[in-house]
Amino acid sequence: MKTVAFCGHSQLGGKYETISAKVEHIVSSMIANEGYDAFLVGNYGQFDRLAASVCLHLKRTNPEITVCLIVPYYQPQLDSWEQAYRARFDEVIVPALESTPYPYRILRANEYMVDRADVVIAYVHSSVGGAARTLAYAKRKKRRIIYV
Repeated sequence: MKTVAFCGHSQLGGKYETISAKVEHIVSSMIANEGYDAFLVGNYGQFDRLAASVCLHLKRTNPEITVCLIVPYYQPQLDSWEQAYRARFDEVIVPALESTPYPYRILRANEYMVDRADVVIAYVHSSVGGAARTLAYAKRKKRRIIYV
């Protein structure tokens, strides 16, 4: 299994369509030319949702790929929430983050994705914030990084 994770800013500043087209081109090329077949996505910002949308769209024509949602905050009382996600994604993964303080769970979930990925697709244009911290972590882990 060849795995891709994503990291990017929570706000895209009105560039959604342009970034979406670039990400779709990158991901479709990775599927067709490099054999990538597993995609780890988050759900806590515009880039996360864009990456998930692109991967789910490409899954329609590439049913062999797996799209997994990584959720840092599990809320068992929200059965309909979980059912809705499970209907869209191949797997919903809740990393064991109970000992992680609540404000750091998204960062730790992002690190969880990087730890399992061969490649990180990044839309990061600032040196501050969670996306920048995740990108720095990916660099420390010596992951291949594709910049959008």
